[in-house]
Amino acid sequence: MSEAPEFSRLVNAASLPRAGLAIDLSASAAECAGLASRFGVPAISGLTARLSARTALDGRIRVAGRIRASVVQVCVVSLEPFSADLDVPYECMFVRQDRLAATADGPLDPDAIDEEGFEGSSFDLGESVAQALSLALDPWPRAPGAVAALDFGPDAGPDAGHEADPGAAEADEPPPRASPFAVLARRRQN
Repeated sequence: MSEAPEFSRLVNAASLPRAGLAIDLSASAAECAGLASRFGVPAISGLTARLSARTALDGRIRVAGRIRASVVQVCVVSLEPFSADLDVPYECMFVRQDRLAATADGPLDPDAIDEEGFEGSSFDLGESVAQALSLALDPWPRAPGAVAALDFGPDAGPDAGHEADPGAAEADEPPPRASPFAVLARRRQN
């Protein structure tokens, strides 16, 4: 038997009113710490979701709204932690597992709303929100203002601003490399 998700919020599908239901979710500090551990980030200091759920005529349940979270990630440039606030849209269709399997053989539509299957009378909206948050995290986070030092010329680096012997700089520098696209440029001119 697998462990329960860190941020589990079960919604009883049968009890949803026909007119729909507003749902507000908020993660506790312990739930945020568990999610941060699972997602490999230093911290998640807050996670909320404002959603609305409505049952369609075909029995599928559409849930839509926004997820907001405060996360701490490590900058890929400076390797320093930094805080970021996320505000991302959320939309999902919850479908009974037997109905989901019947429609899984059709062609994939990249613009279709994500569907999640559930068994029994309830679906786990909290886990679905947590998974959406994990997909919203930047896989290559960069702190605001972080700049990679790609220019190693005389105006960049630790000796920037110091006068150097121009002849010595030329002797130490390797000859300039031709662009790998130079061959294509010459072909284009012919």
